[in-house]
Amino acid sequence: MEKTIRGNWGKVWINGELAASLKNFESKVAAQYEDVDIMGKPGKERRYMGYDITGSFTMYKVNNRIMKLLATAWDNFKTPEISLLVENDDPDVGVTRVRFAGVTFDDFAPIAFTNKTNGEESVNFAASKYQVIDGINL
Repeated sequence: MEKTIRGNWGKVWINGELAASLKNFESKVAAQYEDVDIMGKPGKERRYMGYDITGSFTMYKVNNRIMKLLATAWDNFKTPEISLLVENDDPDVGVTRVRFAGVTFDDFAPIAFTNKTNGEESVNFAASKYQVIDGINL
């Protein structure tokens, strides 16, 4: 029986700095297609035009790293340079590592909290490039 990959060893580095409080991470590469209608064919063909990279992650709130990164840049009408390195190194199955470049974060919450609850910060992102560095059974 093949073993499933567990997320217990997931890590993310934001601009080379380990975000030690990671709770979850998800990314998606979605193809972009353009429909092509060809005379005499009842169905549409599709032509691949590129892809979109999006994702999200949640961290336990232990600092204001995201707010500092975004607020400083946005207040000066700049786009911050952001890269992500994501790793899940399950010692029982293997390691997957993916690097994302040209990353943009969509928003941040200057302050948010709930009584008797550990604070969390959710981050939605888009990227212009990805690179699979390591993968299980590639």
